[in-house]
Order: sequence, then C-alpha cells, then structure tokens
Amino acid sequence: IAQLPKYTANVVFRSVKNQCQAYQDYASAFESLNVKRLRNEFNKWTDAFRKDKNLGLAKQTLDAIYRRNIQQLTQTYLTLSLADIADAVGLEGHDAPKMAESYVLRMIESREIFATISHSHQNGMVSFHDNPDRYDTSLTITQLEEQINKATTVSERVIKTDRIVGCSKEYLQKSQHILAGGAIPGGLGPGDDPDFLGGGGGYENFIDDGKYFS
Repeated sequence: IAQLPKYTANVVFRSVKNQCQAYQDYASAFESLNVKRLRNEFNKWTDAFRKDKNLGLAKQTLDAIYRRNIQQLTQTYLTLSLADIADAVGLEGHDAPKMAESYVLRMIESREIFATISHSHQNGMVSFHDNPDRYDTSLTITQLEEQINKATTVSERVIKTDRIVGCSKEYLQKSQHILAGGAIPGGLGPGDDPDFLGGGGGYENFIDDGKYFS
C-alpha cells in the first residue's frame, strides 16, 4: 500500500487517521498476508465498507490474498505439492488441495506465475518456473502499446474529472469557505496545522519554503 509522502501536511495525516481507520486496518492486514487476520478485519469493518459502497472491492481482496501468497511461494520453492501450497497460503477444508490447484491454474492462465502441474504424484506436484518471455517479440510491442493507450485514457479521464470538479458549484463554495477561514470537512480548521499554515490564521499565512510545493 502506497504511503503518503513525508511532505504531506499534518492536517492530511490526521484526517486520514480519523476518517479512514477501517481502510488502514484492512490494508495493514492484507500486507501481513495473514488470511485469518484479513478475514477478522473484513468482518469487523463490513458495515463501513458497505456504507461506502466498497464491500465488493473488499471481497476481492479475500481472493487476492491467496494469489499473493502463492506468488510469494514461487520466490522460495521450485516444487511443492498442492496440499503443501494449500496449507502454506491458508486454504482450509477437505477440498483445500483442489482449491489450490484451481488458483494455480488461473494464475498460470493469467501469467501471474509460470508453473506446471503433474499428477503423477499422489497429491499432485507443482513446479515453478522463471518467466520464459524475453520481451523481444511483436506481441510484447503490442502489449506495451496497449498499456500506453490505457495510461493515456486514464490521464485524460483524470484531467476531465479535475475540470468538472473545478467548475462544480459545491466545490467552489467549499473552497471559498476554507479560504475565508472556515473549517475543513472533518473538523479541522485552516489554522489547525502549524506546519502547513505557518502558525494559523488562514491561507494568507501559508509558508512553503519548498516543503510542500517545488
């Protein structure tokens, strides 16, 4: 999870801490790669995710953590049984090895990992391989162009959204309210952060010195 830059104003850090606790806890649980911890945090904050209409997104991480754990195994092992993979990534139940095989097959298909599965062994064996792609084919160029086009599309959407927000009557009213010395949503006024506002009193006292903007 990307961290806020060190030059971020303290008012932003405090707002994130006060208003995004559910997401901070959940992100921390995902980073730990501990399935049980992630499920506990999911159950704890389900109502918050549902209220923010992010429940579906949170559910996707419950699936993603297994894939992430399998990717971690490829950095340590060359060969593992399906039962060992299931145990290592936190899959439970009688069908855990079959579930592990399903994850591995999907990840091979999506090129998240490179591996082969052999059923000559009783429990099924998975052999992990290095990426065979040398990135010197026309397919690589095509994929690169597709990613560039996607990035360009996202950039255009961001610019368009920024313009729409900048012309929003509600946004302009809030901006004027803040500039006039009103409270920032969340209960923090523009003079509450001495680092950001040079001792309070509104934005006219803002001191940058290259700390926030270069």
